[in-house]
Parts: sequence; C-alpha cells; structure tokens
Amino acid sequence: MPRPRRRKRFALIASTLVVAGAAFVVLRPDPEAPASLDEGAVSAAPAPEAEPAGGSGPPRTRGDELFRQGQSEAAFQLYEEAVAGGEADALVLTRLTLMALLDGNWTKAELYGGRIAELAPGAPEAAAAEAALRFAGTSGDERAAAAQAALDLIAANPELVLARWPVIEWLRAEERFCETLPHLDAVIAEAPALYKLHELKLNAHSRTEDWSAVAGQLEAMHRLFPDNAEVGQWLLDSYRGQGNAEGVIRLLRERAAAAGGDPAPRLELVAAVRDSQGDAAAAAELARLVEDSAGTPVASALRLELGLELLRQDRAEEAEAPLQAVVEAPESSQLTVNDARAALARALYAQGDADRAEALAQEILAQDSGHVPTLKAQAEWLIADERPEEALRKLQFASAQNGSDIEILTLQAQAHEMRGDLALAGDLLVRAVEVSEEGAAERERLAEFLRRQGKDAIADAVLGKAGAPPRWTPPEPEPAAAQPACPAP
Repeated sequence: MPRPRRRKRFALIASTLVVAGAAFVVLRPDPEAPASLDEGAVSAAPAPEAEPAGGSGPPRTRGDELFRQGQSEAAFQLYEEAVAGGEADALVLTRLTLMALLDGNWTKAELYGGRIAELAPGAPEAAAAEAALRFAGTSGDERAAAAQAALDLIAANPELVLARWPVIEWLRAEERFCETLPHLDAVIAEAPALYKLHELKLNAHSRTEDWSAVAGQLEAMHRLFPDNAEVGQWLLDSYRGQGNAEGVIRLLRERAAAAGGDPAPRLELVAAVRDSQGDAAAAAELARLVEDSAGTPVASALRLELGLELLRQDRAEEAEAPLQAVVEAPESSQLTVNDARAALARALYAQGDADRAEALAQEILAQDSGHVPTLKAQAEWLIADERPEEALRKLQFASAQNGSDIEILTLQAQAHEMRGDLALAGDLLVRAVEVSEEGAAERERLAEFLRRQGKDAIADAVLGKAGAPPRWTPPEPEPAAAQPACPAP
C-alpha cells in the first residue's frame, strides 16, 4: 500500500473538562491540526505502564495476558516478537494495528494492517484493516467513504473491532459524540483495559456534559487504572464538583491508606471529614489515623495534628495527651518536638495557666529564637492582654519567615485594628482570604470586621462568595464545546 501524503487529520488537543464545578484537562478533536499519523498524537494522560510480567511462555501467550491487563506498550512489544517468530494470526495483527492507530503511529499501523490482508485476503478482517488504513491515509470525501465502508462491514460483521476505529474518529470529527459511544463500547468489550479507549469514552461524555456518566466513567477508569494519579484526581474533582462528600471521603481514605510516610493525604482526608461532618468527626478521624500509624515515622506528625485539632475545638485538656506523646516519642524531630511544646503552651494558656505557658514559650525560644508557632502563640496572648505593639513585634519576626501564613495575617489584622489602623487591618484580612483561596473561616472574619465598621452590605457580598474554592471553579467553557446529552439507550 502506498504511503499516504501529508494531510490534515483530527489531532487531540487539550481542552477543559468542566464537571459540575470541577475543571480538568480532556481531549477534543482539532480539525485544523496538520500532521502525518506517524507523528502520533499521544494522549495527555497516558496510563502508567507496569513492568512486563515475568514467567515463561511464548511471546503470543504473554502478550495476550499483558493486553488483558492494559499494559499496552509491553503487549505491543511481545506481539511484535510473536509476529517475528511466525506466531502471527489475524487477532494479533488486529490488536497491533488497533494499538498503533490509537497511538497515532502510521508506520506500525500500515505494517501490521497490511499483513492482515496478506494473511487472509478477501476475509472481513482484511476488509476492516483496509477501511481503517484508507481512512487514516485520506481526507475529505475519501475519508467519509472509508468510514461508510467500515459501517457497512460492521453491519454484516459486528465483531470487526478494527472497522470501528474509522467510524469513531469520523463521528468525533463530526462532533457526533453520542453516536461514538456504542462503537467505543464494542471495542472496549474486546480490549477492556486499553486506557486510550476509556479516555475517548470519557471525552465523549464530557463533551455532552453528561456529568453522571462522566463520574461513572471515571470510577470505571479508577478501578482499572488505580495507579494513575491523574485519573484519581479527576475523579476526586468530579465528586467535589457534584457535592458527593461520601465519594470524596472514600477516595481520600484510599489515598491515605497508601500514603506511607506522607502525612499530607491523611490531613486532606481529615479536612474533607471536617467539611462534611463537622469538627468532632474530624478529631475522631485523626484519632483513628493516629492509632493506625502507631510505630511508623508518620505517627508523631499525626499526633501533633490531633493535638492542634483539639486545641482548635477548645478541647485543651484533651489535647495535652497526644502533644505530650509527641514530645516524648524518640522518633520525633527537634522541630516537631518544639511544635508540640508550643501547642502545649497554648493548652496551658487556654486552661488559665498563663505563667506556665509563657515560661514554656521562653524555653522554646531559647532553643530556636525564630520558632514561628511559639511567636504566634505569644502574639495571641499579647493581643488578649491588649498589648498590640508588642504583639506586632513578635509577628513581624514570624512574618519574615512566612509572610503567607494565614494565622499571622489574622493576628496582625487584630493587632492593627486594636491600634485603630482599620485600613491596614482590612487589607490584611483581605490578604488572608486570598491566601486561603476564599476559605469560609477567612471570609467570615473579614465580614465580621466589615460589620464592625458598619459596612453590612459589603460584608454580605463577601459572604456571598461562599461555595467551591477557586481551584474547583472552571473557566467559562467554549460555547461550541458542549453537545446535547445523549438519549438513554
């Protein structure tokens, strides 16, 4: 078969997928993208490839197993070995051709698609390969004719997976995304773990703004490709956009269980529990995580967070036990110990023992004069004693180390308001809202400040911004991007 001339084809380009308040990158056809197929448009979110399976057996057998597992790159290599070793049959050649077409590799598609015709001339499989290659190598009316020929083949031989590729690509180019779904499902039934097929199906649902179907497809992809972090994040954003707190927590629990020594996924889980179930549930979740992490390097960090959480909930007496455990744990770093001691000082102050609290703070600063949590604690106590100038000196030292700390900004605002510098206090509270990405607590503090100045209307407007944080708020979708939702089958 002659090599096709350079032509325009439907490459994949990035777009924004909006999921009921969430945004992430998907793919859409670009009818203006000139390229030859062998230059290959590889999708933006490829599935991570595992190492090829070990064991013995001929390449064909091992290739079949890896193909079923979705390890397309390794399966492709083994199938090529099988062809080179004389193990080729129509099924192997069909799979090689399909994977090459999905990857945009014209050279391989032409090579193995042509071998089908040599192996079984006149057979439906050969006709399907010919239609796919003709579609890939032509443009305009010839492409339409190739797609129609493929449709005719499917009508008589619905099992011809390779014939569905030109139909899918043609329908995508025509933005008839609903009509691609049965063809995609037919190919997925024969190749259930090929990531690119699932990505195309996700794209079809997103282009029709069928968010329930998008969530269902993302759940299916997460089950099939659990190690694909991007799919997991898309699913999490989808749940958040739909207000599915149960789904968010379930997914974050999976992440926390696999987090090893990283406390961040566990703390993200605690924050989600707090948002949906309240402070008491968040503390209980942290206590469970502390218990589960006993004896691991992350235990001290989680105990510290539990103590801080209890302090935030005005449960100072309960906070002492986990904080003291951090101080006494041999695996705790000196910084973690000082953080826990600063929190213990706060607990003492909250229980009315200001002298012991200040003495402990001085001990910490004697070891680390720039310890930010201790400086913040002292500033808070000075503000409570109506000594804003001294508080600001402490906060200036702390701010030099972390000028975006929300607590520092809030305490500075309180001190400046106490001094009568209302403009600067307001600016600092606005900055805290910005740093928190319009967090609810920060908006509430700003609104309370505005009400104290008699600016109730502005305060109401600030609180009117409540809702999903900006990282989940999508840009305006392109007007032509969305298609009507697909009718129920």
